[in-house]
Amino acid sequence: MSMHLLYENKGEVSAHLFKVEAGGELLEHLYTGYEHIVMLSGKVTKTCTDKQVIFQDKGDLIISKPGTRRWSSIEEGGIGILICEKPKRFSN
Repeated sequence: MSMHLLYENKGEVSAHLFKVEAGGELLEHLYTGYEHIVMLSGKVTKTCTDKQVIFQDKGDLIISKPGTRRWSSIEEGGIGILICEKPKRFSN
């Protein structure tokens, strides 16, 4: 995953343009604030710790609440915009 910072307000609210490669994954992480993701291209599968599976395609908006814990697998790769209220925490 590669990210380009678009905006940041002293370590809190931030916006990023990101690119993910097909076959990649994002390790388990915890949302410490709200997060909004809009997929501009590609497809991502997200799995939550409660076993909920979210398929995110081009044009989809996903809003994650604070306290949500999930991991992601990248099917096709793609590009998106990520807006975070606070930084997320990754598990070891």
